[in-house]
Amino acid sequence: MFKQFYQQRGIRRERSLSSRNASVLSLLCCLGLMFFTVGCKVGPDFCRPSVALPADWEVQPQSLSPGEQQEISCWWKQLNAPELDLMIEHVVRSNLSLKEALHRIEEARAIERATAALSRPDASATGSSLYKQFSKTGNAFIPQSSAFQLHSVGFDTSWEMDLWGKLKRLNAAAIADKNALVEAYHDLVVSLCAETAKTFVEARTLQARLAIADRNLAIQSETVKLAESKQQAGLVTYLDVAQGLSEFHTTEASIPLMRQQLQQSVLRLCVLQGYVPTLRSIEQLGGGPIPEVPLALNFGIPQDLLRRRPDIRKAEQDMIRECERIGAATADLYPQLSLTGVLSVDSRNIETLFTGESLAHSIGPSLRWNILSFGRIKNKIAAQDEKYQAAVAKYRETILLAAEEALGSMISFHEENERKIALTNATMASQQAVDLALEQYRTGLVNFQSVLETQRQLLSTEESLASSQGQVVLNLIRTYKAIGGGWQCPLEYCIGTPTEVANAPGTFSPKQIDAEGNVLR
Repeated sequence: MFKQFYQQRGIRRERSLSSRNASVLSLLCCLGLMFFTVGCKVGPDFCRPSVALPADWEVQPQSLSPGEQQEISCWWKQLNAPELDLMIEHVVRSNLSLKEALHRIEEARAIERATAALSRPDASATGSSLYKQFSKTGNAFIPQSSAFQLHSVGFDTSWEMDLWGKLKRLNAAAIADKNALVEAYHDLVVSLCAETAKTFVEARTLQARLAIADRNLAIQSETVKLAESKQQAGLVTYLDVAQGLSEFHTTEASIPLMRQQLQQSVLRLCVLQGYVPTLRSIEQLGGGPIPEVPLALNFGIPQDLLRRRPDIRKAEQDMIRECERIGAATADLYPQLSLTGVLSVDSRNIETLFTGESLAHSIGPSLRWNILSFGRIKNKIAAQDEKYQAAVAKYRETILLAAEEALGSMISFHEENERKIALTNATMASQQAVDLALEQYRTGLVNFQSVLETQRQLLSTEESLASSQGQVVLNLIRTYKAIGGGWQCPLEYCIGTPTEVANAPGTFSPKQIDAEGNVLR
């Protein structure tokens, strides 16, 4: 009897060992398959599309010197306006749009880390304690009034094997999405620095125009007094006085409008710096002339200079993201293999829960293959392919728009410089004409209309000169913004500085995406 008992026990032990060996063997086979297929990726790899640019753009094909790099990165320092330097520092530190963009970047980083974790095993702890009462009429094979308690504590894990690179593709897409947000942050820095400088220059121009109006008011006031004295002497009629007063009050009426525009510029500067708008901030603006700029730009438009623009780099990251998602969608055409395992202790009595007899475990691979999807996967791939093609078109359009903006701003800068020189000569001539007309009016050689006309012309040319001086600076700001200047230097001011964007993949596959950006299959 004892011999038979030990023989049966040995048979059960052998069966247990054989089943355990089988599970270990299946696990080893699964791991071997994983190692053999590691690095395998389906779908196209990204290759930057080519964009034909004119050869004459390469005015400066060599790389920029450190001094030129600094000049482009911190271009506003050329304006020699300490108030503007302080404002831009406050903008980069405190602008609320930049803070929002930084939070978006941190959100994308968290999504990137979560996506990277998909390629690692997933484990969770479980525990339960239940009382089970079976139905008396529900199942003929279960005794009536059968009930029991079951206590269970354990761990379960699953590991999806990235046989076709789907998880790698999703992780690369998440990285590109994060990089695109970093470049959007850089682009926002460029825009805000340019807008701050633009608003500052507009305020300085308005201050210059107000000074011109005040100066011309003084001239016109003296002219009215001269006309009144001649009218009292009976040399002229009251018509001269009335015309002089009309010109005086017309000039006076333009001052409130310019003050209004100046106050609006001050309020805008407050918001850009993250301050509550208040008119007291005009003290921060201070007073000063319109900034002087060089008569010519000392750089051209090489192709690598256009790639400094963050919006172009963002468009490239958008292409990378959509290309990687094509590969992730393509991987759904192939079998998906996962490794699952459960280790637990189960017992009907709490006293025997953590004994060796209560141990239970299971481990093994599972396979899923979408062999009948009725074209859903292929259409999903086709839709993602179209999204990639749209990103390619957007990338090329961004480059063309950047080229248009850069060339247009440079042309405007040079032409406005020429206009400013002509207006400077016209202003000097108008001032001489006013002096001569007043002198000849005193002696009776010319009528009062000649005096009014020369003074009106002086006011017009002086205002045009001030506006042109401001416009030259504004065109310079547009030029530096167009070539992507301003996003590197102020990052040292930032409280939360985004990391540098990772470079594009070094290994491309031109056979899978041609130079026109079309996906090849």
